[in-house]
Amino acid sequence: MLKIKNKLTTLLIMFATLFLTAGFVVLGFNKTNVAKASSGAENIYMKESASIRVEDPIGIRFSTYVSDEYATSGRTFGTLIIPEKAYSGDILDINQNTPNVLNIPQVVWTESDVPGYQKYTAVLIGIPESFYGVDIYAMSYAKQGDVYEYVSNPQEYSVAYIASAALNNGETAEVLYTYTKAVAKSISLDVKEATLWEGEKLALTATTQPAGYKAVWTSSDKSVATVDKNGVVTGVSNGTATITATFGDYTASCKVTVWPYNVSFENGIPAGFTGTLRNTQVSQSNAQASDGSYSMLLHTTSSNGYGVTCISKEYLDKVFADESVVSLAIDVYSNMTFTDFAYRGFRPSGEANIPYGKAGLTANTWKTIYYGRTAYEESASLTGMNYLFYYSPGSAGLDLYVDNMRPVTADELGVNFNEGGEVSGESYSLNGETILTVSGGVSNMKVYEGDSTDGDNKSLRYQFWRRN
Repeated sequence: MLKIKNKLTTLLIMFATLFLTAGFVVLGFNKTNVAKASSGAENIYMKESASIRVEDPIGIRFSTYVSDEYATSGRTFGTLIIPEKAYSGDILDINQNTPNVLNIPQVVWTESDVPGYQKYTAVLIGIPESFYGVDIYAMSYAKQGDVYEYVSNPQEYSVAYIASAALNNGETAEVLYTYTKAVAKSISLDVKEATLWEGEKLALTATTQPAGYKAVWTSSDKSVATVDKNGVVTGVSNGTATITATFGDYTASCKVTVWPYNVSFENGIPAGFTGTLRNTQVSQSNAQASDGSYSMLLHTTSSNGYGVTCISKEYLDKVFADESVVSLAIDVYSNMTFTDFAYRGFRPSGEANIPYGKAGLTANTWKTIYYGRTAYEESASLTGMNYLFYYSPGSAGLDLYVDNMRPVTADELGVNFNEGGEVSGESYSLNGETILTVSGGVSNMKVYEGDSTDGDNKSLRYQFWRRN
């Protein structure tokens, strides 16, 4: 609700001139210190908020509910538009010296949506543009003889605020834009760029100037990300969408990238998962799949063919932002047996490659390889880092299938390294392969990524250890 002081009295003077010929009355009450009626609260109350009448006559409307008992009791009803200074705390101080209090009398009942109550609506019309941002204070009453009962929930809104709320709720009448454009000065968002998983939510906050107004939220691609009227964004499918908040003629936006938590290639190859290829063709394939019906196929067309399939750094950043994730698991399948399949990060423009992991592939067999947190952290520190699979089979006709990329935790891997203890003569296995044989005391073993075997501080295949 907007608070703009010292303007409403002037506004009401203008209203008085506008409305005297339209059945509105300027009142001078001979009552002082009239307390808000609590006993009448159940019999008469105002609908929370207000609305804009978009048909002629256009204006702001306040609805009041009156119990059937009161509606048939001979009482009269109306809604007062009151200067702010006349209302203080729980006391309504209206007397012959209170200027320009407007009374909009109840004339007809409208259809009520509350059983046991009648409803009437007071519409304030002809509001000058310079007062679109000024709060209008409305208070309904029931009158019997000289006794007034006032609602305990008077309403106070500007026409521009109500218009912004209507637009936020999906209404599109042109007059609503007219009201908000007249007062809007700026809008900003607390987040300008974000990465979400499919199904993940992010609440954006819009700040308007003047403060307190509602924004209109839109998504450039609802198949990628949606946004509700409260600014809550939901990731739908892999891709990028722009979320825009609008206030009057002003906009603010947030770029949202959505990643699938598990990349299964069922709906094609996601953006960011293909890169430089030499003598290699890449496609979605249903010939082999470790999960579902499809995978990504890399097919070499020359004996010196190799494939590079990039895993976007944005995706890896999202994977390892979760501290419980120790590795990105990836299923691979080859139609040939070879020992020189490698997966690694590299630096572009001919700069030195970082250490990489190798894995032997057996023909016609799915194998899971792991890209671990330590390799990610080491790679992430290098400028211009890309991430990839790399293979050099030395022959044409290699079909390499990649499927089911998914983040995994240490518990999911099922590896217990007995951290902090001394072990000797024990072996550790993963997926049926021995990954570590301890012949001497080793302390503080940790999950570690790499695949080199030269030196105590290096790691062994898949999941890994080091001395501290």
